[in-house]
Amino acid sequence: MFYITYMHQEMTKPQPFSITEAAVARLKELGEKKGKVPLLLRIEVKSGGCFGFKYVYDFDAQVEEGDFTLHMDGAVLFIDPLSLEKVQGSRLHYLETLGKAAFEIHNPQASSGCGCGNSFGIS
Repeated sequence: MFYITYMHQEMTKPQPFSITEAAVARLKELGEKKGKVPLLLRIEVKSGGCFGFKYVYDFDAQVEEGDFTLHMDGAVLFIDPLSLEKVQGSRLHYLETLGKAAFEIHNPQASSGCGCGNSFGIS
């Protein structure tokens, strides 16, 4: 089950941020392991990293007034308004391979990025 709120009202516009089924499954799994269902995940964009901005994930933050929130089965993802501007149209994915297991953000606004996927630049 998915539903989105923004500024505490239901959204009928296209989603400003989305999440894949793999990411939902991993968040639900992490929440169950931590005994925190739903698990709260804040995604924030801060200055820094190789290209000017970096993604920061926080599992113990609180939802603040004005946050974009995306409710999923077993998890709640939220993004502050300033960070949402930099990730507008992005998608959170969870990738697990032989050499790597990580959340990744596919950001259409990013004009450059580093190999680790946590740093990006916007032209």
